[in-house]
Amino acid sequence: MLDYTLLLLVACMLFACQINQPTNVATTAKDSTVLITTGLGLEPDLATADSMSILFYKHPFTDDKEQYTRFYTSYQTRADTLLVLLKENMSQPFTEDSLRDCRSEGKMYVFSKGKVAQTIYFTAQSPQCTHLYFINTGRYYYFPFQVALQQRLTALKALAK
Repeated sequence: MLDYTLLLLVACMLFACQINQPTNVATTAKDSTVLITTGLGLEPDLATADSMSILFYKHPFTDDKEQYTRFYTSYQTRADTLLVLLKENMSQPFTEDSLRDCRSEGKMYVFSKGKVAQTIYFTAQSPQCTHLYFINTGRYYYFPFQVALQQRLTALKALAK
């Protein structure tokens, strides 16, 4: 009788150990990795942007690299057309890069629900230096500068004070 009890006890222990074995996570878990390739993916608050303040530097391409950003005109807007153009531009794939040797012509403080969602810099200085970019966690993310947005900003620059 002792042999049967011992055999039953060993069988129960083996069965209990089998129940507690970890399952193969690789085959049962869903892949939770999402590849972020756009500005809206990297900065989701840009998708809900509702206003912006645009600073246009007065003399961005002078020899004064230290002070060219101190003098500017600005334009504040809640215009849906400009926000739509910006969101379309930010839905484009970005390139992560180090700071490029291009001067910014200005920057946009983009707001969502009363808070700054992101600061986006822009330039169309030359073919090599035509882009938008922003900084996220110390890294620079560059976007092609779509012509429609460039043209709209050029028109607004004339209205800036």
